[in-house]
Amino acid sequence: MSETESNNNNAWLGLLKWSLNYVDGTVPSNESEGFKEMSKEDRAFLEEVMKNGIVDEGERMKTILSSLVAYLDNILKGSSGGESKE
Repeated sequence: MSETESNNNNAWLGLLKWSLNYVDGTVPSNESEGFKEMSKEDRAFLEEVMKNGIVDEGERMKTILSSLVAYLDNILKGSSGGESKE
């Protein structure tokens, strides 16, 4: 194990120890005062937002990259034909 990996592991261990010392004493939601079950409408809305409102970054990057490659291909094809677009 390299020195960098060892330091990284020590940092995570330090964070774990710190986190365990500062537990806030919370309880599960259904045991807390004022807990209210989410309505079916709210749940449906949240599920819809989670399904449609979150962008798949990998797919988005593929789309952007293919558009960029197509654009650059068009530029290269246009410049190799000896035509100027001025």
